[in-house]
Amino acid sequence: MTLVGSDPADGVRLPEFIAVQIPPWSARPELSRRRRLGILAVCCSAVFMVGLDNTVVNVAVPSIGRQLNASVAGQQWTIAAYTIVLASLMLLAGALGDRIGRRTVFQAGLATFTLGSWLCSLAPSLGWLVAFRVLQGVGGSMLNPVAMSIIACTFTDRAERARAIGVWGSVLGLSMALGPVLGGGLVSSVGWTSGCPSSTAWPRPGRSRPTRAWPASRS
Repeated sequence: MTLVGSDPADGVRLPEFIAVQIPPWSARPELSRRRRLGILAVCCSAVFMVGLDNTVVNVAVPSIGRQLNASVAGQQWTIAAYTIVLASLMLLAGALGDRIGRRTVFQAGLATFTLGSWLCSLAPSLGWLVAFRVLQGVGGSMLNPVAMSIIACTFTDRAERARAIGVWGSVLGLSMALGPVLGGGLVSSVGWTSGCPSSTAWPRPGRSRPTRAWPASRS
């Protein structure tokens, strides 16, 4: 534990009871440019997958309805279950990252999102598909706000941070636009299940070197 203001070399010695205490985890080492860009790439990949799953399933709805004998309302829930959970849990996930650590929440969200995507492709009925889409939304809600916070903490220079946030936002917009295009191609060539495991190419979070190398940060 470090006490700020209690060093005689500072010229002013504060009493012990008002000295500011800085926990050890708050001291962040300076990252190299290559490492900062690697963190940005992982965060952009995460938001790309989350944004892609917002729209990629839209074009697969008719195929889902035919193969799972789903009603129109059931088909709508395959989309709404993901977006509602994603939007409703974002604030909670961001606050949780500030308290227990952004890297920890990001890894948990990555594992949950990947598991949900994989299970969606194995769903035997509409009810299970909606449940797995909810799981996807829970994982996605941990990735979006936490990735933004990680970028803000990684890029300390104002100009560099502005460029990084601009890249992150551009990737999000691109993923939303590419969703219907990629989804249409996958559904027509492979089937509706090909649009669900869009994140299974991710490495397992527990053994993922990019995220394990990140410095732990929280507010």
